[in-house]
Amino acid sequence: MTDAAPELLKAVSGRLQRYIATDKTLGPLAWAIRDGKADYQTVNRYAIRLGELLSKALRREISADNLPDGKMYYNIAERVLGPLLEGNHRMVADAAEAAQNAMNKAAGIGLKAVRPDLNKSRVQGLVEKVSSYETYAEAEWVTQEPVVNFTQSVVDDAIRENVAAQAEAGLRPIVTRIPEAGCCQWCADLAGEYAYPVDRDVYRRHENCRCLVIYDPGKGRLQNAHTKVLYAEAARKDRNARIARVLEIERGLRG
Repeated sequence: MTDAAPELLKAVSGRLQRYIATDKTLGPLAWAIRDGKADYQTVNRYAIRLGELLSKALRREISADNLPDGKMYYNIAERVLGPLLEGNHRMVADAAEAAQNAMNKAAGIGLKAVRPDLNKSRVQGLVEKVSSYETYAEAEWVTQEPVVNFTQSVVDDAIRENVAAQAEAGLRPIVTRIPEAGCCQWCADLAGEYAYPVDRDVYRRHENCRCLVIYDPGKGRLQNAHTKVLYAEAARKDRNARIARVLEIERGLRG
């Protein structure tokens, strides 16, 4: 039996590259990222569109007709879907890293962006899911919204890791979750601004969720190595003043 995986990977990769090169939505976003003019809203839109293009390429090049027995076997999914998801991760991680470095520079923060690691367990989960069905007709949905969701999650991972790193460096990062129009109640309840440490639910998203999680390192920047001392001193003085007031009241009550 002919090994279908190499040809399928080549076909989908080629189709995706053609989509990327000609897409009128992705192009301007990529230029903004390249020129150091992107924020996390830009990177989120870039990730969503890149996920949509990969999903489109998968639907165009893979069908039951070019799969053995009309099924996406595990060994095929692992060698086709796996590398494609890793490619999307690499492109979005590049974009997030570039945007974070640009925002750090603009905010006067001398920290290097943290690059998000590939979520291998999530890739593995999609490979196992798409290969778990008896026919590709049943499994094809896995190559659609879950692929977009995975690609956008790379941005969420980048924000989470950079926020943690900047908090450890003495900053006070604030993460914002912006709901999409007509979102579900769960997403609506999560909308808002969150100071570090941020609950993990803020970064989570269900299928078909286009809510944005963003981070601007210039917002909520309350501390650095110098001001941390000032805040501690101010807190000490305030605490001593409150103690003095309590003692004064007690003396007045006894007198």
